[in-house]
Amino acid sequence: MKPIQFEKINFGSQDYQFTNRVELDQAEAEYLKLVLQFRDVNDRFTDKSKTSLRLDKYLLWQLELISRVSSEKRILNNRTYGDILSNLLKYVYYPETFQIDPETLLLPKKYLNKLYLMDNGDYEVVTLPSLTWDWDYILRTIKLAIFDPHLLSFFELTLLRTILMNELFVDKPYELRGIASLNKFNEKVVSKDMIDFLKDRVVFNWYQIFNYFGRNSSETFIQKQVKYINDSVSEGKKPSPKGYKSGYTPKSKPGMPQLLEFEDIDDNDKKAKESYMLNYLEDEHKKWLDHYCGLEQGGFEKDFRISVALSKKQGDFMTYL
Repeated sequence: MKPIQFEKINFGSQDYQFTNRVELDQAEAEYLKLVLQFRDVNDRFTDKSKTSLRLDKYLLWQLELISRVSSEKRILNNRTYGDILSNLLKYVYYPETFQIDPETLLLPKKYLNKLYLMDNGDYEVVTLPSLTWDWDYILRTIKLAIFDPHLLSFFELTLLRTILMNELFVDKPYELRGIASLNKFNEKVVSKDMIDFLKDRVVFNWYQIFNYFGRNSSETFIQKQVKYINDSVSEGKKPSPKGYKSGYTPKSKPGMPQLLEFEDIDDNDKKAKESYMLNYLEDEHKKWLDHYCGLEQGGFEKDFRISVALSKKQGDFMTYL
């Protein structure tokens, strides 16, 4: 196997390495501009009137990736969200109490920056959190696997394998080969072959992915679904899609006009209430699937392909790979 050839570029006093330093095409550049716009809009519209500690989900995702880089690079006392926020506050406001080398504290920032050669010949730095962010846990996991698979959590790896190795979700399932087929090995290791399959050979069935996992579902719900799907497969059974249940709680109520019919059901008849609500959610979820995951697949396939193309043209912080 030939060694990978890197090209070194210095930008903003930081060295990046490219394996494919070519200009983005117009569609890729426009996509990156939307990513950068989201970052600015999200910051502008975050509620800053609250004095309580309410962190929006995008900020939590940024903290999560900083934590993962800190753990991977063995940066002590910078792995929990509390430690990260405390360190940054001390660094900015109380430097006399700060005990970590500033270069060490800011090291995750370098690893989370990706450099791109835009279609106009200029370079642009885009952060990994903004490249991978999505409200949907499934899409966020797939994007992280595309742009930086080293940072996947154990469960995200399990989720990714569940999707890629199941004919419900992909046209031709991925098969582990060689040493990666050993159970103890593949549980915690990111297989380069699997990532290559994800980028170059997979054909997703987005309809079934959302049919089984729901849209914008919680991590807890997805964990239960992964276990249910894998248990069913190991028993030789076909799992039933339950994505419509992702948003259900005992306090759930339908919208109008079904709400009037729902409220006519006796409050003491909890089974009837639950059954009505689940039927309603299933019907609404089916409408969403038909609308957003039909032949066009709701733009999910287009976004996925652009993300793959961008990942092949990114420059990474030198020494990271």
